[in-house]
Amino acid sequence: MADYQIGVTAPPFHSWCRTVTVPYFDDEFTIGEKRAARGEDGKTYYVPSDMKYNEWYNEYVKKSELPATLKVDKPSYLSKSIKFKDDKKYSFIPSDTIIDKVTIVVGEGVKKKLNDEKRLIANYGEGVWTKRVGKVESDKYIFDIHWYQNGDKFYEQKIKNKKRR
Repeated sequence: MADYQIGVTAPPFHSWCRTVTVPYFDDEFTIGEKRAARGEDGKTYYVPSDMKYNEWYNEYVKKSELPATLKVDKPSYLSKSIKFKDDKKYSFIPSDTIIDKVTIVVGEGVKKKLNDEKRLIANYGEGVWTKRVGKVESDKYIFDIHWYQNGDKFYEQKIKNKKRR
């Protein structure tokens, strides 16, 4: 501002000049700050101020296009027998039992992100991890089975619910 001279350091630089001066703030949208965005529902939400369009699209648009759950057409099997209590004694669902109505509920291909992914990678290795659920039916019971899957390998299969027929 000490050197401010119209026609030399400030507009107008020539006749009919449309140039204007505007302030510059070097602290605008710094790292870690957020800016407002409007969702399809008209409500405001906040995104990182340095987020690029493709990052925003993948995070807020593409994810919204994913289903909440994803039905799996391919049959699944118990990788090991699972112990359960039948009245007062223990029984087993044998390994290689068919698991019906398999659905991916968390992870690749669905909206919900897998929170346990770091632990699973540390314990079992890299890959595309999903959490799946399905049903095993016997003469007496219907079991809800939950497990993690990476490719064709099953991990931590367990009974989450047991109902008498």
